[in-house]
Amino acid sequence: MGGTVSTLSNARSNSYCPKDGACGSSNEVLKSNLVEQQSGGKQQAQQKALAEARVTFDLFLAGLEAASHDGPCLGTRQTASAPFVYSTYGEVLQEVRAMAAYLTGPLGLTRGSFVGTFSSNSASLVVLELACYSSGLVIVPLYDTLGREACSHILQETQLNVAFCRSDKQAATVFELGSAEQAIRLIVAEPSEAEQPAGAAVISYVDAIAKGRELLQQRREQKENSGDGQQQEDADANRRPQPSDLAVICYTSGTTGQPKGVMLTNDNLVKGVHLVTDTIKEDTFKHSVELNSSDRYFSYLPMAHILERMCQLFAFAHGLSMGFFRGDRAGLMDDLRECQPTFMAAVPKVLSRIRERALTAVSGSRLKSAILDTALSRKSRRLSQLRVDKDTLWDRLVFRRVQEGLGGRVRFVAVGGAPISADTLNFVKAALGCPVVQGFGQTETCGLGLCQRPGDPASNHTGRPMLGIEVRLADAPDADCPNAEADGRGELCIRGPTCFAGYFKQPERSAETLDSDGWVHTGDIAQLLPGGSYRIVDRVKHLFKLAQGEYIAPEKIELVYCLNPAIDQVFVDGRSERSCLLGIVVPTLDAAKAWLAKNPADTAAAAGDSPPELLAAACGSAGFKAHLLGELQQLGKQKGLQSFEQVKAILLHPEPFSAENDLMTPTMKLKRPQLRKRFADAFDAMYAEVEP
Repeated sequence: MGGTVSTLSNARSNSYCPKDGACGSSNEVLKSNLVEQQSGGKQQAQQKALAEARVTFDLFLAGLEAASHDGPCLGTRQTASAPFVYSTYGEVLQEVRAMAAYLTGPLGLTRGSFVGTFSSNSASLVVLELACYSSGLVIVPLYDTLGREACSHILQETQLNVAFCRSDKQAATVFELGSAEQAIRLIVAEPSEAEQPAGAAVISYVDAIAKGRELLQQRREQKENSGDGQQQEDADANRRPQPSDLAVICYTSGTTGQPKGVMLTNDNLVKGVHLVTDTIKEDTFKHSVELNSSDRYFSYLPMAHILERMCQLFAFAHGLSMGFFRGDRAGLMDDLRECQPTFMAAVPKVLSRIRERALTAVSGSRLKSAILDTALSRKSRRLSQLRVDKDTLWDRLVFRRVQEGLGGRVRFVAVGGAPISADTLNFVKAALGCPVVQGFGQTETCGLGLCQRPGDPASNHTGRPMLGIEVRLADAPDADCPNAEADGRGELCIRGPTCFAGYFKQPERSAETLDSDGWVHTGDIAQLLPGGSYRIVDRVKHLFKLAQGEYIAPEKIELVYCLNPAIDQVFVDGRSERSCLLGIVVPTLDAAKAWLAKNPADTAAAAGDSPPELLAAACGSAGFKAHLLGELQQLGKQKGLQSFEQVKAILLHPEPFSAENDLMTPTMKLKRPQLRKRFADAFDAMYAEVEP
């Protein structure tokens, strides 16, 4: 801001001051004009830099043009009572250069070397990754919810020998799971000497930055003393990445087998940011979105999640500041409110909980429920009229609390990672009063493919192909889609500049997904709707037949049942030799408490009053099970489920499905094979009861 202040100060001293003493007002006009001119100049410079970006680090440099060196960049918060403190784009750039010097100097990494990351989101992790992007190093994200076996597989397959970790505990895990030959060297952001892994080469993030700065200073002095910097320039040129170079290998957890390493190039990531920028600018529904350096992004999804990675790169490319949650899930919403973002990414589970909390808050009052229903109806009507706003009477009366729960400034939300119910999406669009865009893609396509356009009032589809992306439907006889072209229903295939280079060291599996014509076969069944939008039906491998020959899409049924605010999670499944469906249901703690409060006999069965004990007591109640089964069947009927799509019996389960118990992926998708195995005996018992 120094240059801006200086310019404005000089302008003020030379300004004309009329005799009536209204000097201040004319100075303010001049100040406003100068700021506007400078802002316009920054925007033009940023747009030019973004258009010319060829490798991933160029996206950060484009943001530097938009925000300038002293614009806020990375924000951290130390405690729940502290504010976010932001380092500037210029300060981040200096740290990135220092880290890059350390990685390519003392650690001896060269272009194409692999660097592992095992950390929750943080400013230090982002600096490390930007240093890798700038030096042509390949990022390999790890995360604890992959499990030890999968992490070991990744370390062995990539043979990486440098890793960044946030804590000593994570560093010890990486060092232990790597082979002796790898001798993995570790950079730790928050080290504790008492917990450092024995025998490992460990350096703190702060010391690595310091050593990098020393090295840069030495290079500057050598250049000044020798007067010849050609040798260093040649070395820098050799490290400079190319568009076709790998930028990251994202291992997808998947629901079966070992994870696959999705190879994404610089060109994939850069083109992806270009496509997102162009697509959300489309004015089809009169609410195009353009973000700039006055906007802020909130980072909380794992960096291993392609949605988070692309949103971060998009944010950098447009000069946004970025605040990070502290890593404590219990404090996530508090961090979000304090950060006050204008742009955020969300997976459906996060949004469904926002809706559930709103419904639960009014469930005890018919008047409050009626007011919420009316507010939702009126705001939905405005959406259908392409009026996306947050200043109506209904916002002030009802939805302001929802908006303030996300910081009060959100003006764009990107939704992805898993299917979302139409009811949840419609609620969020109405409650937030800003463009909420649902998209569909895979890690193999940089998370891109289909995308709703900002302001689209519909909530029953995933949008049209993004600009620059081709899609087609392929025949899928095993999923009852033998003639996709004629029926407008088949396996969704995607082709475009964001499609991956293949799976690392797995050419056969690569050929199964990426065909010779460049089409990525997603494994998802989609339906083409009038107007050119698509609806995702389910995964090909999730579809199954019942004994009477009816095809079942379980995700569709689960999305309907999860609309009940008493339901936290549900797994619907069946068997080909059986004629009905069954379900495993995890109720919410609030629903369990409410039931126990009304049924003292069930309360007496509780071993204590802790949440797990209360859930266990409620789940053991035959009355609670019958009550929830009836509610699910009634809800299914209201939402148009066929009789064969309704569960006939359920088991209540007190422990939520999670990545930690291996029943969900880190992106919060059900691991169906593991769930089938875990509850096989329960399904046998239920079938013996309902279909003896």
